This record gives sequence, structure tokens and C-alpha cells, in this order.
Amino acid sequence: MLLLSLSIVAPIAADAQADKAAIVEFCQSVKGKEYFLKVGVVRIKHLIGGEDATNILPGPEVSYRATFGSVQDIQASVAEDFAEEARLVANREATEDFASTVRHYARGTQVKIEKFKVEKSEIEFNIKEKGGSKTKIRFKFGKSPDDYNLATVQDMFAFTFAETKEDLKEKAVELSLGMSVAEVIKAKGRPISRINLGAKTMLTYGDVKLIFQDDKLSDAQ
Repeated sequence: MLLLSLSIVAPIAADAQADKAAIVEFCQSVKGKEYFLKVGVVRIKHLIGGEDATNILPGPEVSYRATFGSVQDIQASVAEDFAEEARLVANREATEDFASTVRHYARGTQVKIEKFKVEKSEIEFNIKEKGGSKTKIRFKFGKSPDDYNLATVQDMFAFTFAETKEDLKEKAVELSLGMSVAEVIKAKGRPISRINLGAKTMLTYGDVKLIFQDDKLSDAQ
């Protein structure tokens, strides 16, 4: 039984090593290059150190999360909402010994990928914008080994970075009331965020939020 178990585990381990090697090679190919951000990026800077709050998840989708001061946790799926909440907390928590500032790198900001670090459950990209300020973006994979592969990483990278300004332009897509969530995603692409509230679903694309009721497009904000 032990030998059988080992024979099963060995191919899985070999596949994982092959995936990691391919991912490292891809990350090496983008290191040192300049891109334009397709998602907002947020960094909270303290008097000493700071927190890089931008996480890209398989899907792909973006999640912003940080903990500082007396607040246990701040999280959001839209950069502007997260930055606003973080600034409110920073102002409320500010003292002579503790002060924080919030830096929001808007979509379209040109950045350079300076270095990267590939770990078991995440990839960390260190980026620098034209003015010289630095931050990090993390690709997080959770516990599912199926997510940790080259195709998923490339998909997440394309969701996060654009090679040219032309790539930032959103294609004109005609939507109509009654379309399903799947039909809208097929036409418009993956959203920045998706919120499921029972029979109600909300998809966020840039500055527009699409609202579905019982899987039918019912409103836009």
C-alpha cells in the first residue's frame, strides 16, 4: 500500500515542479519591462514600512486587503472604494507616533516590473512607477493546486498589465436587458469584481456596475 501511495504522489510532485519552472520562466521574461496597469493598485505607507494591498486571484479578479491601526481588517474589490476607506482609517488613527498615507496607482499608470518572487501559494511582483515610488502586486492561488499553472498565471497577468495604451481601451460592447451573467461575461470579458447576493449578482467593469436579478441583466450604475 505504501509503494502504491508513493507511485501516485511522485507524478503529482513532478507536475508541480514543472509548473513552477514554467511560471518562473514566464516571470523572468517580464522582469525589467514596462507595462500599463489595467487595475488600480493601492499601497498604505506607514512611518516605518507599509502594506501592499493589491491581490490578484484566479478567475481572474482583484481583491484589496490590509490591516493597520486598531482596525482588524479593511477589504474591498474596487480600488477607489478601498483607498477611500483606508484614508478614513488613516486619518482617524493618526497620532504623533503612528501616521499612514494611502497611495492609489490608477488604472493606466505606467510601471516597470523590477523583480519577482515565486512561492508555493503566491507570486509577488515588485513594480515601480515613473515617479520612482514602489509597490507590490501579489498573485494569490489559495489551496487549489489546479490554479497553480502557467495558463492561469498568464491569464492573471493579462488581467493586471497591458503592454500598450491601446490595450487599455475597452471595446464597445452592446448589452441589453435580460442578458444572463454568462452572456455578458462572454461579450464584455471578465469583470473587475463579481458579487453574488442570492438571486442578485453585481459585476463591476471600470466605472460601470451591472446588476442582475435572477440571472437577468436588470440595471446599470
